Amino acid sequence: LLICKADGEALHERLASDTFSDAIKLIAASDAKSSEAWRQKKQRSYHSLRHSYATNLAQWLKENGQPRRLLNERLGHTNDATTLIYVHFNALIHGDVDEQNETEQEIRKANRRANVDHE
Repeated sequence: LLICKADGEALHERLASDTFSDAIKLIAASDAKSSEAWRQKKQRSYHSLRHSYATNLAQWLKENGQPRRLLNERLGHTNDATTLIYVHFNALIHGDVDEQNETEQEIRKANRRANVDHE
């Protein structure tokens, strides 16, 4: 589990989202400009933090020579194409054209495999 109790036991499924919502309310209440900015932002959610985590982890794995499968394991994806989206997006952010091309091909292959498995 990405977020769990100290003993490794699962937290209530809403805890992270509720905590994130509470934090947003506190930030918004602290400053009128921040408050308005948060209200206008449509994609503010705990799931957005998960996307940020995944993209940052993709970069960390690359910088530290770690295998991409660790990203897949951390995120719990069953389809490799889903995980590769974060690797591809990270390559876009950093202007790594070679990795963009490589991951794009891998995503297509993984999607084809997934489609064959479902047929």
